[in-house]
Amino acid sequence: MARASKKKPAARPAKRRKLPDGYERTGVPEDV
Repeated sequence: MARASKKKPAARPAKRRKLPDGYERTGVPEDV
């Protein structure tokens, strides 16, 4: 449990913060 819990939350927040304003939570630009 500790391993899966660390990988999921770590990969999700990292992508959300890197994505610009035009990008949604899924990682796809709103324009497209």
